[in-house]
Amino acid sequence: MTTIETDFGRLSIMLNRRMPPDTLQVVSLDQCAPVMLEKPGQGLLFSEPLAKTGSSDRAQIYGEISLEYGPEVAHGKITGPTGGGGA
Repeated sequence: MTTIETDFGRLSIMLNRRMPPDTLQVVSLDQCAPVMLEKPGQGLLFSEPLAKTGSSDRAQIYGEISLEYGPEVAHGKITGPTGGGGA
């Protein structure tokens, strides 16, 4: 992650290969946090049986994590920026 100083304050810049090339996303990382989702009656993380293979019993540990991103006005997106210089 790289940090730059602007008229708007200090900003961190991070590349993301999954972001479309014509999109710039502005995210307030102070507002973002992982959230564990509870499955009613089973909790946050739990063991879940899988199909038997021969005489062996198999199981998996299951849980769901989401992202809490706070108020929508704390973030933004710019689409369609160009490389510039064209006529």
